[in-house]
Amino acid sequence: MKIRFIYYGAGYNRKDENITAYLGYRPPYRWNEILTFFKERSIPGIDLVRDHAYWRTVHMERINKEPVSRWVKISNCAVKNALSITICETLVPVLPQVLCRIKNMFDLSCEPETVYNSLSSMNDICPGLCVLGTRMPGCLILLKHR
Repeated sequence: MKIRFIYYGAGYNRKDENITAYLGYRPPYRWNEILTFFKERSIPGIDLVRDHAYWRTVHMERINKEPVSRWVKISNCAVKNALSITICETLVPVLPQVLCRIKNMFDLSCEPETVYNSLSSMNDICPGLCVLGTRMPGCLILLKHR
């Protein structure tokens, strides 16, 4: 997984700084359809689709079990064939876990050509059912069963 970082700040207060990482994908990526999927399933106070981006609150634990909570903004950077992931600096201690979960949530390991070649016969049954670049979105945090 190739990750590129851009650091930028908002003022001089380090607590207010954000970090942006890019997670690559194989094109095509049907970003608008993914956003529609998440928008239709959004939970107020948890996630939000706004301005062509997906916003999500994240609650995780550091290695010492200390809880960390902040927001993540995910948007498409089509010219780089990558998703742009912007997080609050507070989440840096759990950055690898956040990026791994986002990679799974947005199905970034998908090989669109392979999927399309395997499922395109579905179009014989219902034209337009299988579209190149369609992904299988997931969830950010898995719930634990007792």
